[in-house]
Amino acid sequence: MESKLIKVLLALQYSFVCLHAFDMCDLAVIGKINFADGIGRQTIGIIDCLKDDLTIDFINTQPQKIINFKDIPERVQPFLTKKTHTHAHVAILEDHLTNGKKNIFTMMPDSTIKIAYTMFSASSIPQDWVNILNKYFDAAVVPDVYFVQAYEDAGVTIPIFVVPLGIYLEDFLQTPLKSTSNTPFVFGCPAAFAERKNHELLIESFAKEFGNNPNVKLIINSRDNLNNLHEKLVEKINKLNITNIELSKKELSWKEYIDFMKSLDCCISISKGEGFSIIPRESLALGIPAIVTNNTAQQTICDSGYVYSVPSEITLPAYYPHLGYKEPIGNHFTSSEAEVRQALRQLYINYSYYLQLANKGREWTKQYLYQRLKHKYLNLVKPQKIFLGQQNKVTSTYLMTNSQKLYQKYKSIKEI
Repeated sequence: MESKLIKVLLALQYSFVCLHAFDMCDLAVIGKINFADGIGRQTIGIIDCLKDDLTIDFINTQPQKIINFKDIPERVQPFLTKKTHTHAHVAILEDHLTNGKKNIFTMMPDSTIKIAYTMFSASSIPQDWVNILNKYFDAAVVPDVYFVQAYEDAGVTIPIFVVPLGIYLEDFLQTPLKSTSNTPFVFGCPAAFAERKNHELLIESFAKEFGNNPNVKLIINSRDNLNNLHEKLVEKINKLNITNIELSKKELSWKEYIDFMKSLDCCISISKGEGFSIIPRESLALGIPAIVTNNTAQQTICDSGYVYSVPSEITLPAYYPHLGYKEPIGNHFTSSEAEVRQALRQLYINYSYYLQLANKGREWTKQYLYQRLKHKYLNLVKPQKIFLGQQNKVTSTYLMTNSQKLYQKYKSIKEI
């Protein structure tokens, strides 16, 4: 009798496991959707990258908003509206942990492994992010090696992996390489109207270096306008009485954005802090020179040798009131007006040299294509091989972690 009861219980347990596994997906991606926005494009990109290899669910962190399918590849769109499973082997958050209004991390589904793909555009991260990561997540993935030390110094104790952010570069790479400058020469900055982007320093430096020279102009466009910065910059330009700086506030379609980038002779990012910095990489993919401040995650592209690297060693407190933080979160970094002016002048008078550098930089940018990064992303979810070792590392062929807990979780998934 006892033997029969045990057999029945084992059969029921097996049926439950099979039923539970049947209702599980490989990966749940949690994030917002907006192809025109860097963070909104991350969710689209990872689904697009892994859709042919994994069963994928999507959870929208902005459910109150109707999804704007503009420019989203048709092959991805069905994943954004389909019914989700009740459980995921791995869940990856592709949004802020919290945004000042709500704790986005609480939207994570039931899953064996919870991963935060996370970055911050300063030298540190908010303390509540540290607490959330350590308490609710099994691992953090950052897009640049800069953040490993920054997150650990802030107090993050869970494993931290580095996997670069994938970029949709195909349309840029199919464009003929830039071969000559325009008349007039065009400097351009397609960055959000936010204080961190350093537009004011750029405008002041350009005005002093080139005045109203009709042979040179600066174009700045943004779809975002934090704290009415656009209006303040317009006022500054009027006070400077400068006529060769153009400001526009427009959300460009993907085609319009590529056309904007193609129209430039030099792309400028003198930001005070970046979580990754997509735009200069897109510029290099076109073979167009870029001026980039050497700080935070932008150090990687500066170290490539293919851009004009501007020293950025003046520290400033990093404020994020739009995310709900009244106190500074680490530091931002800026440059002197003289350093920015020198960069503008050198690009202008030695253009052929920097154009050759940028042309060579096209090949360097290909490492950020999703297809080049696919197996690293795949090994975050279904590792080909798992090792318990001295470091946290994901490659195209294996995942290594120094966490016994995370190692066992990956092993449990692999055995299902």
